[in-house]
Amino acid sequence: MSNPRFVIDTEYTRHALTESWRVLYRKKFLFFKIVGAALFIFSAFSVLAALTGTFQLSFSSFLLLVLICATGAVCALFPQYLMLAINRKKLSKHLGSRHIELYEDGLYSTGTDGKVTHMPWVLLKSFDESREYFFLDFGTFFSILSKEGLDEQALQELRMLVKEQLPHHSRFSFKKQ
Repeated sequence: MSNPRFVIDTEYTRHALTESWRVLYRKKFLFFKIVGAALFIFSAFSVLAALTGTFQLSFSSFLLLVLICATGAVCALFPQYLMLAINRKKLSKHLGSRHIELYEDGLYSTGTDGKVTHMPWVLLKSFDESREYFFLDFGTFFSILSKEGLDEQALQELRMLVKEQLPHHSRFSFKKQ
């Protein structure tokens, strides 16, 4: 194997994973936002109608509507945190440090358990970034690359390396979020 183009040591924290889900799964969160908004609107109007006396509700039905209203608000406004709550057990196995090497043939990620995962570039679906991280989505696997310690030239070289690997129809963004 040749020398790696980039070697990055990164830490998968709850913040990094939340940020990756927010950036990479933006379109998938749209479902939660629409359903959450619908739940919120329906239940909020029902609660208001009950409070103004338009129709009668038992106390337990009223509390259920308030709970549905709150759930809708959380789904609509904070879907990434909802995903964290749902996937709490799965999340814990992803936390920890990663040693990542990028080669011409793909990405190699070594976790805290010493297991090496190789993802060839042909599987890369999308690439995005925030102020702190690069996010590479390989479909069934994602990688978070910390920008910490990389100078502007290295950041540009890393962007170009990944951009060259993307299929022309994939989503690619340089937006700083």
